[in-house]
Amino acid sequence: MRGKSTLSCVIRAHFLCGGVAVSRADAWMPLYIGDYMGDTAHLSTEQHGAYLLLLMHQWRRGSIPTDEASLAQITRSTPARWRNRIAPVVMAFFTMVDGALVQRRLLDEMEKAKKKSQEAAQSAASRWNKNKHAETNDIRPEADANASNPHIPSQCSSPSPSPIKEESVGPAVLQVPSGTPDLFSAPVTRLKVADDTEAAVAAWNAMAARCNLPQVAKLSDARRRSLLARLREAGGIEGWHAALKRIEASSFLLGDNAQGWVM
Repeated sequence: MRGKSTLSCVIRAHFLCGGVAVSRADAWMPLYIGDYMGDTAHLSTEQHGAYLLLLMHQWRRGSIPTDEASLAQITRSTPARWRNRIAPVVMAFFTMVDGALVQRRLLDEMEKAKKKSQEAAQSAASRWNKNKHAETNDIRPEADANASNPHIPSQCSSPSPSPIKEESVGPAVLQVPSGTPDLFSAPVTRLKVADDTEAAVAAWNAMAARCNLPQVAKLSDARRRSLLARLREAGGIEGWHAALKRIEASSFLLGDNAQGWVM
């Protein structure tokens, strides 16, 4: 139950980050309308639909299976309809590569999109490392900070005897000489505590690049607070990493389901 709860936190955080600037390689597919219309003028309406469904399957999954049952399922047709009315025309657009079907031009476009996605992930990781380094430099032990603060004495030993002004009537009053440090008004050094949201985003983007999932490009303050809540529910950054591993291992979450749903 703990694993399922953690995984649900990551999925919820994923959709929360989806409202921010997100780069998703399979959320769009380039379609050059002029070239497409010129190459497919001879297709029927049914064949157009089947061809586009096959192209979208390749864009999301990398290639297309060769068995008739899978091809019929992808094109939302029956094996007989695929065999007799679709395959004889549509299969001319595809080539066999390493035991799978691909459309050559789309394969080139996929490589371009993959490279762009990897560059975005590397850029996000670089920003995270830079911010983390800056935050680390901002954190100094209180003793070190006080050592360089001229307003706070290095030791708490008693000061040299101070002059005492005595009144003729009443108790003796301690006269504090000028120049004595004011311990109450001295500046206080606050330790800056970094949260794990940047680490969580960097881990998500690294996994997303491998699985062709959305990558977070920007995190607003509101989304950062929501992500912090998800991290608490997941049990911290360790639980987050564990949930990401389960997502990467789940074919269902990566699109292998009846609806073709992907995180």
